[in-house]
Amino acid sequence: MSVSVFCPGHISGYFLPVLTQDPDASGSCGAGIVPDRGVTVTVSHADTYTFLGRQYHHDGTIISRLDSSYIIEDLVHEMGVIAFVCSETDLPLLSGYGLSAAALLATAHGINRLFHLGLSDDACARYAHRIEIKHKTGLGDVAACRGGGWVCRRKPGINSDIIRTYDNGEIAVLTLGPMTTADVLSDSHLVERLRRAVPDKCPQTCQELFSASRHFAEKSGFLSDHLKDIIISCSESGIESSMTMLGDGVFAYGQGAAAFLSQWGEVHCMHISKTGPVIISDDTGDV
Repeated sequence: MSVSVFCPGHISGYFLPVLTQDPDASGSCGAGIVPDRGVTVTVSHADTYTFLGRQYHHDGTIISRLDSSYIIEDLVHEMGVIAFVCSETDLPLLSGYGLSAAALLATAHGINRLFHLGLSDDACARYAHRIEIKHKTGLGDVAACRGGGWVCRRKPGINSDIIRTYDNGEIAVLTLGPMTTADVLSDSHLVERLRRAVPDKCPQTCQELFSASRHFAEKSGFLSDHLKDIIISCSESGIESSMTMLGDGVFAYGQGAAAFLSQWGEVHCMHISKTGPVIISDDTGDV
């Protein structure tokens, strides 16, 4: 028997880390977009824990394969089960798509359904969030990708005060390379730098979100010269864009964004998600 769960990722525009002794209250404030692409996880019974991760190209060929994942293993152990977990995505890894959060949240929901644990959605999210905080693979992504929309997280933690706004906007993302979140978050001067860069109120429109994100990218020191040139070119062409947090890439909004960004490399196209994690296959007899 197995259960498959899809969970959207989260493209962060800006964030402010808030870390305390309580992992449930730790995380980040900030804003970003939950796209309708992310991670599909299949969980099945096994005699020993096994993990298989696959990244696919758009033509279906496997780009990379990962045979172990310490964060998924930690989650499975915390939930008190033994399982085989297969995680699949067609988006680049370590590139600001919130894929670790999506994989953790999808796995938690899959384990809950497969093993009849009877956990609430909140409890599943709490398991995933605690692992993200523990390993610093993300801070606010789990809270964000619990639902769809473009989001503003006004408080840190898994029960963050989140404003979600839904539209049919098209998102285009240009990824030029990976960036390891844990390495960036280890910077001892990071929080104060981000505090000066983050806006003091939630954006009211998606255009305001991109404007605040551009300001944050530059003032935080994350924005490289080559990304800045791309974002300036987008602005001159009337396209809303900013840097993916945290990744060496640019995300942009609206029709024409994908075609414009494609001059710098391969572009991934998506829309704003209407949902958070969704069970897409279940042969346990529960559905």
